Amino acid sequence: MSDIQPWAPALQKIAALAAKDRSPQVRMTLLHAYHAQGRDGETMAFLDDVDEEIRSQTIRWVARRPNGTSLLREYVAKHRTYSERSKSVGLARKILDFRAKQPAPEKGP
Repeated sequence: MSDIQPWAPALQKIAALAAKDRSPQVRMTLLHAYHAQGRDGETMAFLDDVDEEIRSQTIRWVARRPNGTSLLREYVAKHRTYSERSKSVGLARKILDFRAKQPAPEKGP
């Protein structure tokens, strides 16, 4: 999105603190705020969050991006051996498997 407005310095400071907060609920709220604002770069950073639910929610949003399939493949390849990421890796694999089973779009005239 090219019409993203910069956040005021005070709001940026609050967001920076929230991103490091111990509470998963605080970080999830920030994730929702970033996503609602179309801040893809900040949203993508949550793929590395310590909380599996936050990573899984980020996977759902990544899947909707135009380059989502390649990003999901990269995520699975990078994290497939980490047991603490089994839920988010499994979700990414299910999305990739579903997409692989979809018929190819018909080409126009």
